[in-house]
Amino acid sequence: AENSETKEVSDITWYMKNGQHLLTYVNTGSGVNNTYSLLSKEGKLEMINERGRVSIPGSGIKKPDFDFTTYKLVNKEGNKMLNEFMCVKYTIESGNNIAQVWMADDADLNITDFPEVMQSTLLTACEKLHQGGIPIQIKISDKSGKILYQQTISYIMPAKVDDAKFK
Repeated sequence: AENSETKEVSDITWYMKNGQHLLTYVNTGSGVNNTYSLLSKEGKLEMINERGRVSIPGSGIKKPDFDFTTYKLVNKEGNKMLNEFMCVKYTIESGNNIAQVWMADDADLNITDFPEVMQSTLLTACEKLHQGGIPIQIKISDKSGKILYQQTISYIMPAKVDDAKFK
């Protein structure tokens, strides 16, 4: 994921099992080099880093502030392979923001599988446009074309995940 506002790049590894999620972030850019994890289980969220663990409210996580509560579908394009997933591209507009979202059905995951910390008004809009899919790539830009945020799922690897990951 890239955030042009904060000039940070994050490589995220996401583990999920039985409604539990562990997202490990490696952040670089703009003088930042840090690693931390978010553990979401039983409706609770913890941040884990080299200093320890802290419980945080879901609203305590700063997410990019792109409001897609109301939006307009600008375009829907046909199938294209993206990172080995067959995708449909949706372009939607909300206020001064334009989102291009490549949705896939064949990823064995969908938006409702995402933990609360990852939910957003953009994902809600995507679910309405393409039920049962997952966004393989998201690019949000302003009307001048400046990319504000982008995120790409590189691959999904089904694997057995040890319960100890979520402790």
